[in-house]
Amino acid sequence: MGFVVFSLFNVAMGLSSRSETDTLFQMSTVGDRRQLELYGLSILLTFLLVCLAALIIVNLLEKQYVGRVKLQVHHDSKDPIFERGYGGGFSGTWLETEVKIITARETLLRVVRAQNLVKKWNLGNDENLAVDRLSKMVEPNEERGTEMITIEVYSPKPEEAAALANAVADAYEERRKEYEKGRSSGAVDVL
Repeated sequence: MGFVVFSLFNVAMGLSSRSETDTLFQMSTVGDRRQLELYGLSILLTFLLVCLAALIIVNLLEKQYVGRVKLQVHHDSKDPIFERGYGGGFSGTWLETEVKIITARETLLRVVRAQNLVKKWNLGNDENLAVDRLSKMVEPNEERGTEMITIEVYSPKPEEAAALANAVADAYEERRKEYEKGRSSGAVDVL
């Protein structure tokens, strides 16, 4: 029924034969197909260029290694304060505060001095510059719902990344133990 209406419409519009409409339809289809092929080709080329650019960028970047230490930090004052390994039980703002203490200037200054980073990194005598550089390398993360903190240190040298991660954990442990010792002696003084 639709074809008959379409044919009558063509005759009324002055199109004398069916072959003219078929020819126009075929030309339109060929043009559309060619246009779709060009779109597909341009999309494929764009995808390949993006992949190539990503590969070039990745190869130009300096390789980074990560040193990782996982600490279980007990909230209460019972010994042991620290356990390296896995566990769970406490979270909240207290643990967020402990994460901030890990990246605190005083903690990182202990690492700079213990690892002699000013000399290793050829920074003259500028400990502040070494602390700033180290702070950009250290990423502590708390594991929600646990007492776990993961300290990650990024470096182009794998040995340095591991040594610095352990040194940051040790410096943090020293600070916490000093705090707990001071808290305990303060409580004894009050009694």
